[in-house]
Amino acid sequence: MATDDPHKGRKSLARNFAHLFGARLVTHVGRGLYIVVVARFLGPELYAILAFVHAWYMAFFPLAVFGLMGTLAREVGRRGSESKAIIGQSLSVSIIANISAALLCVLTAWTFNDKPEIVALLGIMTIALTGRALASFTDHVFTAVEQSQYVLKHEAIFRSIEIALGIAALFLGAGLLGVVAVHALVWWLHAWRGFYVMRKVMGGSIALSTKYHEWQPIALMAVPFLLASVFTNLLLQAPIILFKSASADTIATGNFAIAVQLLLLAVALPQTLSSAALPIMSRAAARGDGKDALFLSVVIRTAFMVGCTGGLVGTTVGPWLIPLVFGPSYTDAGLVLGPLLWCIIPLMIVFTLPPALYAREANKGAVLASAAGVIVLVVTTSTLVGSLELRGGILALASALSVTATLLLYISTQKRLISLTHDALKPGAAAAASAAAYYASQETVGVSQIPALLIGMTTLAALTVATKVVRPNELSAARRFIRQRFGQ
Repeated sequence: MATDDPHKGRKSLARNFAHLFGARLVTHVGRGLYIVVVARFLGPELYAILAFVHAWYMAFFPLAVFGLMGTLAREVGRRGSESKAIIGQSLSVSIIANISAALLCVLTAWTFNDKPEIVALLGIMTIALTGRALASFTDHVFTAVEQSQYVLKHEAIFRSIEIALGIAALFLGAGLLGVVAVHALVWWLHAWRGFYVMRKVMGGSIALSTKYHEWQPIALMAVPFLLASVFTNLLLQAPIILFKSASADTIATGNFAIAVQLLLLAVALPQTLSSAALPIMSRAAARGDGKDALFLSVVIRTAFMVGCTGGLVGTTVGPWLIPLVFGPSYTDAGLVLGPLLWCIIPLMIVFTLPPALYAREANKGAVLASAAGVIVLVVTTSTLVGSLELRGGILALASALSVTATLLLYISTQKRLISLTHDALKPGAAAAASAAAYYASQETVGVSQIPALLIGMTTLAALTVATKVVRPNELSAARRFIRQRFGQ
């Protein structure tokens, strides 16, 4: 359970992070392999439909879970002795939200899609939505009460089952319908198992709060988390939906979907880190010991280094690696992979800063920042896709994420959570200089891409140390950690 002891809090964060990172790693490695098989088997046109219906139902997912992850983490972290009551109240809110989201998903699918096959697929995806939301509720409970090993176990079990059954369905000729049906079935199995284990963890059944005045406070507390998660989720799911609406080229839509999903696979770590850290950041904010600010500083500086590395490596290997892995029909996805992976920088910021703002009860700023990004995405996608096709979709997504990330950095600076110069401007300058070195070495000196990549990465490492983006004491701590773990 939650604890206010700082030492135990650090151990709890490490344990929670290890379990959640393991779960995320299992999920994303499995999902990555599954995407390869499904994309090659279906081809870009059918894969575009699968990506579209998946993005559509996931757009309603935040409403189905109603921001309860943040609420559970914060309230259980603060009032651990009342965990069972908090979970019961949250479950009542979850059921109401889940039913509402399912109805909206079905109604909008029927209203805005004129192809019966897509409506039918979205109907099955609505079943997946309800099961996934219930499974996620149990995962949120396990995370909040710091029993996240069950998240890892369940992800390993049920994602493996989905991959095995999905591939079997494809080879048996079930096609797109079979893949979608398996997806829905496995999420319901996951939910059933999650509630069974949750009952054991909590020492008995969780009583639903049937009286409005009992669960209303939890619902109201969840609203800021809901709004922020709705807008943040739209930044991730809406690009594929908007691209399909703006482009008549289904092959281009399939290529765009693959590129975006590879980006989301690349940011599994910050998603996990922010989820695991929220209960501990809530207690750190309450103590006022500055540990949440230190955590944010490290993650934001890391974002620039990881994003720069991903962008340069993706530009170098994407054009030949993606067609090799997914097939020649996805050549265009390889061409835009490098520019898209630069979006790791704003995405890591978008995932990491809002939980810290929630912990300090600065919810409004996080919501407004995400909403601004969604507005930019909606306004720019149609125009940019119409004129630039695939690259236009990438540019629209990058613009939207950058607007949200910039606003979050500004708000966090105002709240004295980060140092704008040290945490953002210096690493941003180092990343920009590294990119300039990469491209200039090819254009001016005429070196090939691999040597240019080495030049760019060397520039990044040198500037990171020279400008003290990474402080000497942090390097020493990293060396000590490596010696302790691998020195034997």
